[in-house]
Amino acid sequence: MVRSDLPGQAKLSLLLDFDRMFGLDLDTVPSSYQLPESIVTAAAQRSTLREQVNFATADTLREELATSGYVVQDTPQATRIRPKTPLEQQEERWDWVSSSREVESALDSPDLYDFTFVLNAYNYADDVSRCIRAMRNHSHGFSVEIIAIDNGSTDETAEWLEGYKDQDPHIQVVHCDHVIGDAAGKNIGVKLSRGKHVIILDASTEITGDVLGTIAEQLADETVGIFGPYGLTTDDMQHFHEEVEKGEADAMQAYCMAFRREAVRNVGLMHEGFRFYRNLDIDYCFQFKEKGYRVVADSSLPMVRHEHRQWTELDDAQRDEMSRKNFGRFLRRWGNRPDLLISGSARGFETGFHH
Repeated sequence: MVRSDLPGQAKLSLLLDFDRMFGLDLDTVPSSYQLPESIVTAAAQRSTLREQVNFATADTLREELATSGYVVQDTPQATRIRPKTPLEQQEERWDWVSSSREVESALDSPDLYDFTFVLNAYNYADDVSRCIRAMRNHSHGFSVEIIAIDNGSTDETAEWLEGYKDQDPHIQVVHCDHVIGDAAGKNIGVKLSRGKHVIILDASTEITGDVLGTIAEQLADETVGIFGPYGLTTDDMQHFHEEVEKGEADAMQAYCMAFRREAVRNVGLMHEGFRFYRNLDIDYCFQFKEKGYRVVADSSLPMVRHEHRQWTELDDAQRDEMSRKNFGRFLRRWGNRPDLLISGSARGFETGFHH
């Protein structure tokens, strides 16, 4: 509506109607647009220059105002000046995408690296830093790239990633202009990957030793589709339990999930209806299992799981609601496929989640 051709007053009236329903406090916005006296003086000086047809100097002053963080809008009636929004300020610093569809896939391109790490970053810059530095500290002997998706972060995560990118030529950062969802963010990383093996890590996971050699060895078996340390089992499609120390599993948690990049051409990308992270990993594992691949776990991989802030930042009601919706999506796709389980049978379903 804001970007439509409706008259300005009609847009304002509609926005205030929305505000009365949603309580967004839009009517308080004008107070945040109050300008410092120095900016008011500069705007008046620019208006005088325009009246004197001194457009060159007026344009220079406009550029100075823009550099200072203000938007200058000339209309036939008057000139309006307002502070740039945080989004406008960030858009000037780097490129953005709004969906995974805007990212061109490299899945049909040749491998350039042994491994691609994919990290979907939602805020918590300290966690992101710890995770990425651990990737680098334990990747000796292999060629490795890192693809970090800034999935609508609102803290200093984007700035940290850009700063780290200046030190590391093999990290690629993709910024999203809003939270596009967990599956969509991870799909961006998978689409851009150029490693023979892809490892999806959560920012709460820290590698503490040599994992790449074991992962490469396991994925050399082409019957293995997904490998990782945190395997899940179920015998009824109702509840998934983390109880696989070593061997076949029904699914793998995405705290660490590794697979061959070439397998994605057969299996496909993640289902982007999963905006919340929970149960997306189970769903993606079943995409692999449907194509005849096995899911294999080894809990001895040297990794540590720290606080998972996407989980702890939510209250119980939010967690349960979003988890239930995602589990419903999983059941609608795979609830009639007990043949994909290790046990080969299922005895009906209730709402069940894993964490």
